[in-house]
Amino acid sequence: MHKLGDKFDLKEAEIIAGRRNLESQRQNRIFNARVRTIGIDKQALDGQIKDKKIHEETEARKHLAYAKDLIRHDQTMCLLDARHKRDVKNLNKAIGEFRICYQKPETRREFDLNDPQALKKNVPARISDTDPRCTVSSIQKLPGEDLQRQERIKRQQEQTREWLLAQQKDLKNALEDQNFANSLYNKYRIAQDQRACELQQMEEDTKRAITRLQEEERQRNAEWERLRSNDARAAVLLERQQQRMNRQLRKEMDCQNILLCRDHKAREKFLKNEVYVNAPTGKYFDQFNTSSR
Repeated sequence: MHKLGDKFDLKEAEIIAGRRNLESQRQNRIFNARVRTIGIDKQALDGQIKDKKIHEETEARKHLAYAKDLIRHDQTMCLLDARHKRDVKNLNKAIGEFRICYQKPETRREFDLNDPQALKKNVPARISDTDPRCTVSSIQKLPGEDLQRQERIKRQQEQTREWLLAQQKDLKNALEDQNFANSLYNKYRIAQDQRACELQQMEEDTKRAITRLQEEERQRNAEWERLRSNDARAAVLLERQQQRMNRQLRKEMDCQNILLCRDHKAREKFLKNEVYVNAPTGKYFDQFNTSSR
């Protein structure tokens, strides 16, 4: 009877140990984060990685396009600035040549005040009675000493006429200079207006390009937000599914424990009612060592 009980116990213990080993392995597969595969959507993760790479490549292309636009604008500004400097240089050169050719210092009316050869050109205070420099204040010629009055008056009239002609000539030269300067200024202003228009057009093109890039960025962000929302929804659904699976697992474990408990009670009842019914008494042991046999 003891051998029968030992064999039954060993078999029962092996069955229970095997069940416990299987349950331990199942729990390791489920609750170990390193080997668990339940609840992971690999396709969604791959999609997220692909979208992230696309987003990074788009950002890189946008920055590269913006950098190219800046370089092109800088080059354009350098060309316009060089052309402006060249125009100013040509304008200054034309004005200088005009002054050299048509506005010589010796042709000016006040040149005698700044003539470096004035001392060499000086003459004595009075050469003759007809010397025009002999004024009242000079005391070089007193009233009544003027012997060539008619000739002096004639020379004064000629001098006045020459002064008027010189003034007219100076006025004409000044008008020509003013017209030439106005012409150069108009050319410069037209060039500046063209440059301003070109810069404005460049600025508008840049703004349109930036607006287009911002719109593309907004659309990508909206798409990214939609994907992120879908991923979050999927994660919630996966978490709920995992919770349902955990509840089902606990329910199965509870059922398994109930079955084990029932088996254990049945085994104890069997041992008590079937195996251990003929337990040896003291009378059974007293019959030993009473004879030579």
